[in-house]
Amino acid sequence: MLIVAVVAVAGTQLGWW
Repeated sequence: MLIVAVVAVAGTQLGWW
């Protein structure tokens, strides 16, 4: 699922910030 990948990347970015 492309959406799942986007959410995973977004969550990682938010986690870093």
